[in-house]
Amino acid sequence: MADAYLELATAILQVHQRPMNSREIIELANKYRMLPEHLHGKTIHKTLQARISENIVKYRFKSAFFRVSPGVFYLRDLQDENAYGLSHLGEYAAIRRQKSPRRQRVLCIEASYIPAFVERKEASTLISSKIWLNHSRYLRKDIADSSDDLIKILAFTIVKDGDRILAHQIGRFSDHLQSKSITLGIRSFVTEFDIDLLNDDLIGVKRSACREITRHLSFLEKRVSDIDLMQRMHHVAWKKEDHSQLAFIICFDAESYRNQILVHGRTLGFNAPHWVSCDDIAHLKCDETSKFAARLISSQDNFK
Repeated sequence: MADAYLELATAILQVHQRPMNSREIIELANKYRMLPEHLHGKTIHKTLQARISENIVKYRFKSAFFRVSPGVFYLRDLQDENAYGLSHLGEYAAIRRQKSPRRQRVLCIEASYIPAFVERKEASTLISSKIWLNHSRYLRKDIADSSDDLIKILAFTIVKDGDRILAHQIGRFSDHLQSKSITLGIRSFVTEFDIDLLNDDLIGVKRSACREITRHLSFLEKRVSDIDLMQRMHHVAWKKEDHSQLAFIICFDAESYRNQILVHGRTLGFNAPHWVSCDDIAHLKCDETSKFAARLISSQDNFK
């Protein structure tokens, strides 16, 4: 472990064998004169917390660290050993912060290469991987927004658990045309961090969907990987939302995680999350993509 901050945190946690926040780690390092001379400053504890958090985000379950609670960390190797006398320390899944959407590089395709289509599942076969390969590119979203010749690609992820679907209110600061509406999907633009190009399996869209699911949901089951989530996703349909956006509707089958999902509401874009039954969907005032998806749910067996 080359990072001096991470080496310091590892040493302190190994010696004291109890979860700590970054301020406690720095205080103990000072007390026992373990703090290297090149690590100094009034906010060194914030830097330490950021380094540990980055390590957890990057390596997930392979990270040497995990969160016990917000801002409190422990070593994964010592998860079953601690000075608290607890037999096992559970992992806390923190909500990920997101980069400003306008500064992200999102996947775009030239509008002239999107064929005329009918909004049905079979139409998705009209969009070939060759079109994506030759005519798609990543651009900063604020630049793509100013062009009438580009269509931005996004995932519209429906979380379905048996006969119920996760709904939420679109936050006022969400990058969505219909803020404050009820929606059945979690929206996310496909970015350069999801995959280089979309392929026939829509891996880029599914990775985008997975990224947003893990921002808003956490699972009591400890070792839920991105691959686990993607294996429970399938493409339902796609819908052109306006002249500048094309939404791929993805269903995430959460039934196997029943009673294990923790839902985090976020005031900026994910307000008042709640489960609704399929029978109640017709009575909701939803955005157009949700209405389209709801019609598919009621008329076709798309959610196997």
